[in-house]
Amino acid sequence: MPPDTEPHGICDRLDALTPEIPLVSEESIGLDTGERLAWACLWLIDPLDGTKEFIQRNGEFTVNIALIEGGQPVLGVVHAPARRVSYFAAHRKGAWRQTESHAPEKIRTQSYRGGTARMAASRSHSGQPVERFREALEAHSGQPVQAVAMGSSFTAEIDQSFAAYHNPASLVHIKNPRASFSNHFLMLDRQLMSVNISTPLPPSAAVGVAWIGAGVDNIDGRNLSGQHTSNLSTSENAYMVSFAQTMLPWLSLGLNVKVLRHQLPVNSMDLTGKGVGMDFGIFIKTKSGANIGLMAQDLNSRYQWKTDQVFERGKVYIEQFPTLYRLGTAFDYNEIYITADAGLIISGADLVGYTARAGVEYKYLDNYYLRGGFGNRRVGVGLGLDWSLFEEKDSRLDYAFTLESAAGVSHVFTYAFAF
Repeated sequence: MPPDTEPHGICDRLDALTPEIPLVSEESIGLDTGERLAWACLWLIDPLDGTKEFIQRNGEFTVNIALIEGGQPVLGVVHAPARRVSYFAAHRKGAWRQTESHAPEKIRTQSYRGGTARMAASRSHSGQPVERFREALEAHSGQPVQAVAMGSSFTAEIDQSFAAYHNPASLVHIKNPRASFSNHFLMLDRQLMSVNISTPLPPSAAVGVAWIGAGVDNIDGRNLSGQHTSNLSTSENAYMVSFAQTMLPWLSLGLNVKVLRHQLPVNSMDLTGKGVGMDFGIFIKTKSGANIGLMAQDLNSRYQWKTDQVFERGKVYIEQFPTLYRLGTAFDYNEIYITADAGLIISGADLVGYTARAGVEYKYLDNYYLRGGFGNRRVGVGLGLDWSLFEEKDSRLDYAFTLESAAGVSHVFTYAFAF
């Protein structure tokens, strides 16, 4: 984050501006509920609204600040660092939008003229609570309400390193047992790592296990006085078992079963969400040599949060994942390997987003690979190298450089070993 939007920078500036007003945030430690409810005025701060969006590098995370008087917000600021835009409003004064290099412009909500209304909702946290709220709005207004997202291409490729993640059905086409390791070096103290082991099961099946871990470190923890207490972190892990089976010479099916775990720092302890999920894939090899893949990702995937361990009035909360449906193809054209896929993000019965990706690979001298691709608001280039460690071409090292308008650059290293 830019220096002025880092949590400690916000707390220090507010404390200097209004030393008599206490500060409260999700990262506050030792917060007494009774004392907080007795305050007539307070600053409410969320230094990172959209942890999943922050980890996923889509730029849809914000810094939120509100002044609360008598239990009601009277002043608010929402700043999107990756997009360099801020929104601010004051009670009975109006609302404004300001980009980095322009003067503030006054904004207002659209007038409702009947018909379908639109409700802003998180892309990553859509689920049963959002759907119940939408249904309540429909019942109250007597009009349909549509939820729209605000804030949170390898489906057909035989990816020898992480086939199960991209499409479990393609596992049947790996030639021998192999292990793969990947590490993403990301900006903004983010982490993303993965490990995969897969093996064919002659004559027509394959299995695999994998771990994918993501997180954010160095989140500045503060107490009620705005003093630094500790560096906090958040983590999200998926443990996956995969199975694929050839059904016909040209058709295979695959399934991933995932155990999910998400930890968030709240007060002086970690709040843990646990759950399970599934992916289902179809892989088709055509007579022309092209591959076609279909993938349903996060079927009935969900987290269960038990907030009563952290908050006095906590309860069990189910967070349902949106499901991503993807269709892709991969083929050779004049010694260039081309991949592309497109997907729809569905939450309940609603379309909440879409994806589109494309990439090319050129093989040089039988051992070197040059790659390029774009999609989902990022572009990337990469290099690959096959070499022989114990047997002929049993190792591959890949490097990718990606650039995103929202979150800057990242460097990805992957090593795969066949045994």
